[in-house]
Amino acid sequence: MPTQQPELPNRRCTHAAPRLTVLNSHPTGTTPLYYYIKQHNSVHTAQTTNCAHGMRQLYIYITMRKLLLILLALITLQTTLQADEHKQPKRQRHRARARISGSVYEKGSGQHLPHATVRLKDTTIGITTDDEGNFQLDNLPQGNHTLEVSMMGFKTITQQLKVDDETDHQFRFELDEGTLSLDEIVVSASRNGTTRRQSPSLISIVGIDMLENTSCTTLADGLRFQPGLRVENNCQNCGNTQLRINGLEGPYSQILIDSRPIIGALSGIYSLEQIPANMIERIEVIRGGSSVLFGGNAIGGAVNIVTREPLNNNADFSHNLTSFGNGAIENNTTFNASLVSDNRKAGLMIFGQHRLRDAYDYDGDGFTELAQLKNRAMGLRSYLKTSDYSRITLEYQNMHEFRRGGDRLDQQPYMAYITEQTEHHINSGSLKFDQYSHNQKHKLSLFFAAQHTDRHSYYGAGAPYIAYVPEITPDMNAEEINSINEILANNLLRINSFGHSRETNLQAGAQYSYLIDHLWFMPAEFISGAEYLGNNLKDESGYRRMGLSQHAKVASLYAQNEWKNNQWGFLIGLRGDKHNMVSNPIIYPRANIRYNPREDINLRLTYSEGYRAPQIYDENLHVDIAGGETIIRELADNLREERSRSFNLSADYYTRPGNVDLNLLAEGFYTHLTHPFT
Repeated sequence: MPTQQPELPNRRCTHAAPRLTVLNSHPTGTTPLYYYIKQHNSVHTAQTTNCAHGMRQLYIYITMRKLLLILLALITLQTTLQADEHKQPKRQRHRARARISGSVYEKGSGQHLPHATVRLKDTTIGITTDDEGNFQLDNLPQGNHTLEVSMMGFKTITQQLKVDDETDHQFRFELDEGTLSLDEIVVSASRNGTTRRQSPSLISIVGIDMLENTSCTTLADGLRFQPGLRVENNCQNCGNTQLRINGLEGPYSQILIDSRPIIGALSGIYSLEQIPANMIERIEVIRGGSSVLFGGNAIGGAVNIVTREPLNNNADFSHNLTSFGNGAIENNTTFNASLVSDNRKAGLMIFGQHRLRDAYDYDGDGFTELAQLKNRAMGLRSYLKTSDYSRITLEYQNMHEFRRGGDRLDQQPYMAYITEQTEHHINSGSLKFDQYSHNQKHKLSLFFAAQHTDRHSYYGAGAPYIAYVPEITPDMNAEEINSINEILANNLLRINSFGHSRETNLQAGAQYSYLIDHLWFMPAEFISGAEYLGNNLKDESGYRRMGLSQHAKVASLYAQNEWKNNQWGFLIGLRGDKHNMVSNPIIYPRANIRYNPREDINLRLTYSEGYRAPQIYDENLHVDIAGGETIIRELADNLREERSRSFNLSADYYTRPGNVDLNLLAEGFYTHLTHPFT
């Protein structure tokens, strides 16, 4: 007789909630309408595949044609602006044999500051100081420029500079220690550089020094050091983590790589632990709605990963060994190398990480609290300066990861009581072109980004596969026959629980910005852009009779204008999205007010709206199928988008008593969701 299997411990993920049909919930007191009509794009038969594929090709063709027309219009605008620039006297455009050089010191101590950044603002010209704090810039273009000197932990200083044929200046800069890097340049607030002090939104930064000094291995480790954020481990089997900003769950926040929302629904499940820390220059965290610039999902906030820039010729290698107890260890090996040409017109940075982590069983029950992990990541970032005012940037990342949690890790996954196992192959990259005008007031950016994820998985729970099953004989009673049939059915279910998922994300667009000396009552910056974001996801699992197929396409236009000076800042913005899974266009605004009564005090008030579009795939699916349930997931008919309205009020006080940086932050936020998905 087959032996009875022991009772399984409760190992469901903390956020598990099996659900079949996605619905919009309704306010209390009203009668909800429930729809169970399948969405044809989500569950379809083989007979309709060719027709659906042809319609998708037609839709993509029409959308991309519209986008190309928009890009052509922006390029024409930029060409006109450049033509106006070229009407200036040739003397203005002539490259002088000008040179500036000098040294950068720490104010007070007089110590040289190596690796400080010296650049001409709004151009591609810049350099970092050598080990002695010295720098030299040659062959500068004629005209009036602003020379900027900055370094992490110090106040940024600027120097007005007029360049002509006879320019040969030497400078001595002394940097004063700054309060929590308030003068550090951030790009998340407007996709253009601005200081944290003048940022319209509340932004906190995790810099490269923090990542290195705390031995951070991944993005998830670095985010744990930020107030107002919560990194949660939602599954002790597979190690699925989510980020909460202002109390909202992970799907309400946007993860960006160099300001691009290229991480999709599939790759986003484990992305916090898959992005290596050694590819990161800094992490910019925006608390509060940021949907106008970054898309509808940035309701609670956004996390922008700024990758490392090749600034000088160097290389480093490191290896960390961490012990968790009970004999479990983690080995993490990383390397970084940068190479910059002598004329600083081209640069290349490469990075790599190899990470091995043993499974960790804290209480000795045979089930993991930390999943077994094998991860390898590598990539590059390079640039080519096509002129003093234009630049091409190329990035590429490749990642392979295997993780497994549960029990009986030394056996096949179907031989365990609980197995959550995934193997990811992720390739992503981006190409960007930036063009500044000669008067440094106009900037045009064209960009393209893509990510492809291929995942093989096994999610299963219940009685393990039994290799030896007795044959049914005529002398067996009904109970014995039923028991054998149950074993055979369970064996079939467990051995067919392997899954295969594929996801492709594409983003293309253009952004134009214009610095206005005076608009009505103070200087202003105008930003507008157009974007196209496409997502194609296919997911297959042995627990479901039919696979999932999701095709999302979003065409967007956005614009915002910010009036700002050292004391005040006013921002208004508007974005319009056309999502193929929502019938009507989605329009949502943004408004910010900033007031600095003193240099060390920042007061901000923000209002923003955003949305989440319906999607048939989300991270909860891996929980449902791990429980051994047969899942047929479908969207309700005429499903509306989930809308949000957010208010954020904050007060920042920065001070430096002695050698200690102190930041006191008081923040209040309120978010109202309508038609949330249930």
